[in-house]
Parts: sequence; C-alpha cells; structure tokens
Amino acid sequence: MRLGNKGFPPFPAEQRYHASVRSAWDADKGCVFIATFPHAPREIFLCCSAKTDDLIGNALNHNRTSQSLHDSVTAINDYADSGIAYFQQAFFQQYQRTPACQSGCAYCCHGPVHATPLELLNITRHIHSAAVSGEQRGDWLERIIARLTLIGTLAVSDQVQMTIPCPFLCEGRCSIYTVRPLFCRGRNVLSVAPCQAGFADPSQQQQYEIIQEQMLISQCLTINMLDALKKIGLPSQFVDLSLAALLAFDTLDLVERWLGGENVLACAELQAQSGIV
Repeated sequence: MRLGNKGFPPFPAEQRYHASVRSAWDADKGCVFIATFPHAPREIFLCCSAKTDDLIGNALNHNRTSQSLHDSVTAINDYADSGIAYFQQAFFQQYQRTPACQSGCAYCCHGPVHATPLELLNITRHIHSAAVSGEQRGDWLERIIARLTLIGTLAVSDQVQMTIPCPFLCEGRCSIYTVRPLFCRGRNVLSVAPCQAGFADPSQQQQYEIIQEQMLISQCLTINMLDALKKIGLPSQFVDLSLAALLAFDTLDLVERWLGGENVLACAELQAQSGIV
C-alpha cells in the first residue's frame, strides 16, 4: 500500500506481517495500545516532526496569513488522516480487526477537548466562513455557552467524570468534522462496549483497545505543532476547545491578531498538561 507524497512511507513487509502481537496497558489513560509494527514509534515521531517543521517552521513562518494558516493545518490533517488510514489497513491485514467507530457514534464526544492554537484558529476561520449559516453559528454559540455554564470552573480531571457534549456535536454527529482537532482524529477504538459502559458511568474506568500507531500519529503531530510554534515565537499552549471557541465569536479579528504575535487565546490556555489523553 502506497500513500503518495502526503502520506507515511510504507514499512517493510517483514516488519508488517511478522511482528508479534504486542499490547501495553496504560493505567492513566485506561487504554490498551496494540502495536502493528515493532519500530513504528520512532519512525512516526521523525515523520511528524519533519512535516510540522516544514509546514509551520517554514511555510507559516514566512507567510503569516489566515490562508497560510488554513493551508498548513489542512495539510497536517491530511497527513494525519492518510497515516491513520495506512495503519488501520495494516492492522486489519495483521489482526483482522477494524475500528468500531461509526458515523453517529459519539460516546467520546462528551468530555473536555483540547486543541493547539493553530487548530482552534482554523476552526475559527471555518465558523466565520461563508459556508456556515447565521443559524448554525447561533446554534453553536448557544451550545458553547451551555457547556461552559455546566462545567463552570471545574478542572479537566473533574470534567471527565461528566457526560457533557462537545458544543459542536449536533444530532449525534460532529458539525466541524473536516476541521476537527487531531485530539479527535486519533481516538478510534476497537470495541464500542467500553465506550457505552464509560458513558453510562463515567466514574468507572474502562479498558479501551486502541491501535498504537494511530494514537501516536495524533500525539506526535500535536506535540510537534506546539514545538514548531514555540520555535517561531508564537503562543504554544493547548487551549480548551469550548472556551477558545467562545473567543472566536467575541473577537472577529482573532486569527489576524494571533498571527501578529498577540496571545489572544491566553485565557483559554491549559497551563498544566501531563500528556495527551
């Protein structure tokens, strides 16, 4: 399987088909990560680092415009999607298993979501685009305010014990699917049963089976996006999606001011991150 220039390079067949079944239990994340390739983590990190350095450290740094931001984030999302599809197919060829996630399945869309500033600003650009109706924007704003009212000042660790929907979850589906953060793109699971149980009782830890390489793509691209932003002197902290999205409605020139070096998302930043969930 070949993915073209925007995708991950294929791994050697002997690594793909003769890898032993490996899994690791991560008690903090409540996940079992099942690996497809023995040496994929290092390769994934190097690929993601090179991609983000090219698209952010070079392209965006030399052309700080709203369009350049959109192009960079879109290219990173395309890269993530192609890599995830590659590893999902390789995983199926090895284990005959596929992700259980389907359209309309939204159990994981009822908790806190964080994003990089670039992803949030790309979502902001989408919110104010001609493709979105005033009615849709009004609905989003109502949902954002409703979520923020419910969570109040709760810490992220407390929010995960609640089942409050993402403000962009409309009729069981993501209404910003094409511009959703990497946090969401890497969260496919191999069985829906733990999701159902966790949704019914968030206080009980579940065991989620996840394709290791898929989660690594999401994590590595996200971390390297922040590193690339820091290198070129732009704000590089995670932001809470709901709170930052509210700023998108209140500040029409949010993208331009941020690209100019003003940290307009400061009040939505998550200062203490122990890792990507």
